Amino acid sequence: LECGVTSFLPTTLTDSKERTDAACKVVGEEYKDVEGAKVRGIFLEGPFFTEKYKGAQNPAYMSDPKIEYLKEWKDLSDGLVNKIAIAPEREGAIDFIKEANAMGVRVALGHSDASYDQAVEAVDAVANIFVHTYNGMSGLHHREPGMVGAAMNTDAISELICD
Repeated sequence: LECGVTSFLPTTLTDSKERTDAACKVVGEEYKDVEGAKVRGIFLEGPFFTEKYKGAQNPAYMSDPKIEYLKEWKDLSDGLVNKIAIAPEREGAIDFIKEANAMGVRVALGHSDASYDQAVEAVDAVANIFVHTYNGMSGLHHREPGMVGAAMNTDAISELICD
């Protein structure tokens, strides 16, 4: 630990509800027994994404956001789910963002074809993290600044993959 990772968020990919349930349950049951770097929560990367920018995410399991799923995952994980990424153009995304924040879950934006306005609306609803900015999202264009433009023009956090 003196020169490396001290804590992390185990992260899921877009998968079936049952497999995501199982992942949350296992981490919630086992996280206290982890030696070395400590588990500080769970990051759900999906399943509420857009197929156009799916990347490694499985589109068969993508859907509009469902707050009842998030509540179940938080319960199954012993309260560890504390971050989720969604595509802000999905139906019901703004209400989901507000409800997730009220539950103590930070909402990030990614794997999305959202317009600039849709992304800014989500940031205004306190989805204030862009996941791997530039990757898996609508790009910067002079006529449509997209997700990248919103990341650059708001106070949101922009995470990067530096490779």
